[in-house]
Amino acid sequence: WLASWLVDFAFIGPYYNYGDVLCFACIASAVSAAQYQTPLQAEAVNPQRRVDSFLPALAVLMAIALVAGTLATTKRLETWILVALVALCALLMITRQRSVRAELRALNHQLAAREADARLTELVRRSTDLIVVADKDGMVSFASPAAGSMLSMPAAQIPGMPAVQLFGASNEAFLKRFLDRAFGNTDVSEPEVLELHVAGPSGDVRAFKLGAVNQLANPLINGIVLTAHDVTGQRALEREVLDVATRERVRLSGDIHDGLGQELTGIALLLHVAATAPDPDPEKQRRQLESIVDQVNRTIGAARDLARGLSPLHVVLGSLAGALYRLSQESNPQMPIRLHIDPEFDDRLVDAFSADHLYRIVQEAVTNALRHSGGTHIDVELHSAGGNLVLSIADDGSGIPRRSPDGGGLGLRLMEYRAHLLGGALRISGAGEPGTRIEVTMPLPHRPAAISVG
Repeated sequence: WLASWLVDFAFIGPYYNYGDVLCFACIASAVSAAQYQTPLQAEAVNPQRRVDSFLPALAVLMAIALVAGTLATTKRLETWILVALVALCALLMITRQRSVRAELRALNHQLAAREADARLTELVRRSTDLIVVADKDGMVSFASPAAGSMLSMPAAQIPGMPAVQLFGASNEAFLKRFLDRAFGNTDVSEPEVLELHVAGPSGDVRAFKLGAVNQLANPLINGIVLTAHDVTGQRALEREVLDVATRERVRLSGDIHDGLGQELTGIALLLHVAATAPDPDPEKQRRQLESIVDQVNRTIGAARDLARGLSPLHVVLGSLAGALYRLSQESNPQMPIRLHIDPEFDDRLVDAFSADHLYRIVQEAVTNALRHSGGTHIDVELHSAGGNLVLSIADDGSGIPRRSPDGGGLGLRLMEYRAHLLGGALRISGAGEPGTRIEVTMPLPHRPAAISVG
């Protein structure tokens, strides 16, 4: 049909309409079906990348339209020759399209692998932990950028040096035995672990936790992968916690010995005097018994104070809200605690372990506010939001100083440590500003579904 139209041949009949419809049907089908979406691997790299194969498909379909038009104007032999040539061209185009798509898939795979390698390289480069690869001869073949600052030496000098010399001469023997164990351990799921203490240039001692994994069988690594994490702050906090626990035990021992012990000794003396009186006077015995009862009551109060100091939640049957209420009632009148507990908050969702740590956080924050803030009141708020427990302690005092690089005082670090134990987070606002707000957020367990009977 196109051939007859090009030579201005007045062909009128059913082939004219057939060719007209076929031509536009070929164009429409080429536009709708010729776009090829790249594989999922390429979509992960660039979701907008598409291979447009509209023109080759249109060329094939237009050739088919030419064949249909030529059938009406040529001889049968010439028609079959043209059909064979068109079929051959179509086969070549389809073959080329398939090879192009295969090449594009391979290129997309390579691009995705390169971007994954670049992402991994950037993660290693940005990591604050030391990552070192020691080859089979014990020489450093790779060192992450953090190695320079962690080892206090130029990073360019680390590759090529013996791995046993990374942490100084004093730790060389320990590190050698450690590497020997790592070379002999082929189980990558059980890395070797070692803790070293390294003296810095200024005399300060830092603690490093080392891990070693044997990757000699991995052709991409071909060595022992050493990772080192600075645990100096963690070890210092653990020592401080142990010191606090020791001081608390000493204080408790003194309170029991000098408090309860003295009170019980006094009661024993009074009872002995009353029991050994030569000529008991009923009135005198009554006064002695009243004195003994008063001293017993004081002893009971002292024992309760000790119990409340040791476990405030045990005294109120594990209720966090009850313990906070008691703390607010016993607060300093010069800086009272204003307690705000959401009436819809279910205190039973907080287990005893979490409740104890949350109470200790409040207690520490209140103590710090009383000692350092100079404010007029403290607000303690407890509620739930979005499946999380939110506990905040705020005062209107002078605020806390900006935190030092070592993480601040022991009290703040203990509060953060307790929050992390609960799987939550602690946020302190107001550093360098008037007033301080400490907020603890921790996930709450799901409320059990109510069971209806009837």
